[in-house]
Amino acid sequence: MESSADRAGAPQRAATDVTRLGVVRYLNTRPLIAGLESLRGLQLRAEVPAELIGTIERGELDAALCSSIDFQRSSQDLVILPVGLLGSAGATLTVKVFSRVPLAQVRRLHADADSHTSRVLAGIVFAERFGTTLELVDGVPDNLDACDAEAMLLIGDKVVLRAPDAARFPHELDLGHAWYEMNALPFTFACWMAPRPCDAAAQQRLHTLAQVLDHQRRRNAQRLASLAAVEGRARGWPAEVAHRYLCELLRFEWNHAQRRGLELFWAKAAEHGLQPMRRAIALLEPPCRPGHACD
Repeated sequence: MESSADRAGAPQRAATDVTRLGVVRYLNTRPLIAGLESLRGLQLRAEVPAELIGTIERGELDAALCSSIDFQRSSQDLVILPVGLLGSAGATLTVKVFSRVPLAQVRRLHADADSHTSRVLAGIVFAERFGTTLELVDGVPDNLDACDAEAMLLIGDKVVLRAPDAARFPHELDLGHAWYEMNALPFTFACWMAPRPCDAAAQQRLHTLAQVLDHQRRRNAQRLASLAAVEGRARGWPAEVAHRYLCELLRFEWNHAQRRGLELFWAKAAEHGLQPMRRAIALLEPPCRPGHACD
């Protein structure tokens, strides 16, 4: 795996020393991961968001772009690598509820199994906006137009590429937009997580990975329009929609506002009985300097 130090000429890791990184194939993750597949010493594994936390817990991955609620759901002690995230400060286009009845009348929601975070977010939004306690049903059918569900929660590219027929599901709610209207804070759907390092060597290894992820995100931020055009076209997205999505709507940088929004999300999830808060936020600490003890 190449870090900034590697590119400056520092010795590289042995070829067999591979860091295993979990990623997601959706268009919205490309600004975070495009280019990583070509780096030596870095092995990517693509899964839907909901599967990634399990791969970490089973020891199959060293870090992953996990659903943000999984920091609280996991039984494992985790740290967040504050070098990039998938978020929004308003509409998302790809995290939506589609309903056959007015939204205030929705009681039963068929929820996309791909994301843990979006399911909890739906519960919060419907509780606070409509005073509704949702009954969540796992999964949505492959043929969305034939679905007889009262309402569906969908995430990812499928929302743009094969959304249900508006004539049958005339009511929509973008959950990112609803969150921002309610709280005036950005929302974090996913961020980089890893098991808390157990010693200085593990911490240094994770810090090197964080440097690589940060460098690649910054590099990709300079070519968002190109990524939107190339990656959007490869997935069948309309060009103008892909550009607006990556270049205007989504957020990829960790900052204080994103942290506040994430902590508020966890607090509200606990308040509404959707997910207990098991731990305070924990960010990856800088590695120990030679000759200094780590606590």
